[in-house]
Amino acid sequence: MKKIIYLFLLLFIVFSAAVRAQTPPVSTASSNLTPTLSASEEKLIQEFKTNVATQVAQYQQKNNRAIAGFMESYSNNIMKIKNDSGDEYSVKIDDNLTKFYQVTSTDKTEIKLADIKTGQYVFVTGVINGHKIDANEVYEDDYFITESGKITEVNKTDYYVSVLTNDKETITLDIESYTKQQLMDIKTLALSPIGFSKIKSGDTIHFVVKKTGKEREKNRYSALKMIIIPQEFFIK
Repeated sequence: MKKIIYLFLLLFIVFSAAVRAQTPPVSTASSNLTPTLSASEEKLIQEFKTNVATQVAQYQQKNNRAIAGFMESYSNNIMKIKNDSGDEYSVKIDDNLTKFYQVTSTDKTEIKLADIKTGQYVFVTGVINGHKIDANEVYEDDYFITESGKITEVNKTDYYVSVLTNDKETITLDIESYTKQQLMDIKTLALSPIGFSKIKSGDTIHFVVKKTGKEREKNRYSALKMIIIPQEFFIK
């Protein structure tokens, strides 16, 4: 982007010099007065300025995108974040321009940079150049995953279940004290709370987890909510 601006600035200087060369010399008595330009010269300069502004705006719009990931560190106005694929990005924070928000289910609230902690999931909008981004806005958010699949293992010692998702990915769900577990009645389709002992291999499961970036194993999460559909429901 800087190269584009420098090019336009150079052209502007050359153009201005050409205009001055075409302007008749003024007398010594009036040499301290600002030279006046003709209407056609003013129009040309204005058109040139408009073209520069348009080109810069188009460049910014083309490169103004968003990235998301977990904040790993912050130092000297540079925020390091890493996405799901393991790619790292350097986010440049401008103390005067960058805005910070916390996202809720229905709204967003402006916060301060200090409110964003290491490990927090964020998404950033701004001009991206490779793995560097000049941040316009930084949003603090929660990263929820909702999936469905079939239970392949129920570990009653360590209180977890293994799930083969519909995308053929194996995920381990740790059952916590706050995990909401519900079972669908195969006759009424009503949901009712259940204990861990009611879950069995072969059942279908719908679940919600919150990814924090601090998971002890890949694809292992603490379950927030689970809905179990007994395998008998699919037997005719």
